[in-house]
Amino acid sequence: MSAKTPTTNHRSPLTGRALFGRPIKHPLRPFPVVALAVAGAAHIPVIPAHLHEAPYIGVLFIVLTVASFALAAVIALGDIAAAYFSTATVMALALLAYAVSRTIGLPEIGDDIGNWLEPLGVVAVIAEATACLSAIAIGVKARREAGVHALSKHWPQQQQQIRQSFGTTSSTGTVPVQGHEVSVNGLSKNLLSGKWSKVGH
Repeated sequence: MSAKTPTTNHRSPLTGRALFGRPIKHPLRPFPVVALAVAGAAHIPVIPAHLHEAPYIGVLFIVLTVASFALAAVIALGDIAAAYFSTATVMALALLAYAVSRTIGLPEIGDDIGNWLEPLGVVAVIAEATACLSAIAIGVKARREAGVHALSKHWPQQQQQIRQSFGTTSSTGTVPVQGHEVSVNGLSKNLLSGKWSKVGH
């Protein structure tokens, strides 16, 4: 019969300090910063025309431009996880809006349908895609590291839970599993990978 510890998920979501206070310091950090600045700048020249032709698009371009510069500044100065997830969301929405405007079209700017190679549009799309993908890559790494940090913080409690799960309070560093002494530290390593392992057959 197999001896299997209870299935549980020990990973923690990005909250508190892990989300807002811990600098990520990822080597890809310059990519979203530069890409966000380019994406914001690419929309500035077309704002006046769109405010006249389709005011709601002009307003959205202003919002996108401000958001792009603001996120670039936050990442450059604060380097926090929340900024990366916000960047991925904002840039993904911008890319979606661009695709819709070039396919089925948007109200009041139907002449943009099929205009995939408009120079500023191409620059904006490349910048938005770069910002989105790099932000996702950095954000995923941040989430993984936040989970490991949370587990390491409660390492002694985790070892005690393992001993209790196997019905022992031994302080020798091992627990009995099917007649064998198994290291608590060895079992605990599975927690750092976010799962429990099956022991024995």
